[in-house]
Amino acid sequence: MGYLPSRGTKEPVIGVDLDNTVINYDKVLFKLARQKGYIDQETMTKDASKQLIRDRIRHISGGDLEWQKIQALIYTTFLQDAEFFPGVEDFFKLARQRNLKIYIVSHKTKYASQDQTQTSLREAATLWLKNNGFFHSDGLGLLPEQVFFESTRQDKIGRIIALNCTHFIDDLIEFFAEEAFPSFVDKILFKPHNKESTTGHPVNEMKIFSSWKEITDYFFFPPR
Repeated sequence: MGYLPSRGTKEPVIGVDLDNTVINYDKVLFKLARQKGYIDQETMTKDASKQLIRDRIRHISGGDLEWQKIQALIYTTFLQDAEFFPGVEDFFKLARQRNLKIYIVSHKTKYASQDQTQTSLREAATLWLKNNGFFHSDGLGLLPEQVFFESTRQDKIGRIIALNCTHFIDDLIEFFAEEAFPSFVDKILFKPHNKESTTGHPVNEMKIFSSWKEITDYFFFPPR
């Protein structure tokens, strides 16, 4: 039982994305979409998804701008109602118990362009992490110094390199497809809703998992 490094015997340094990887915004998005009339109760109960809601909003007049406004609300005013994905807590606790180096590295500008309140996205995210036990000594055991917010994808990649990450967990295949993404970092794609959507994206040596339990098993309970 234990971790099996995929690249020699080097101790793993795990980088983790934040939005839609650690933080699950589905509940908040569905609530907002319902309040604004983009989906009804029946749709929300049966087959609502982020893509369905986004497509509906973008097809209305001024839809792209409206979608940006909703995203701004999700990442600021309504962020504290968001939850972490099932299994995230177990993963971070095990990482702490095994003394693995772990960092959160997020592509997040300071402000959302469509947020009239100009609430700091980074301060809101840091508060969410604090309120959900990430910085508690008897909780998930991260330090604020282990969380990084970067203004661009290129800055995010630079941070991953600077931290000597051996693995990175993210929900965006487009990020792993960036030309500057280092080949020496193992790519772990978190795809909870639709694995098939990765077809047509030639990203070499990428591992795809649909749950944090699968990710936890990969790192801590590999098959013998």
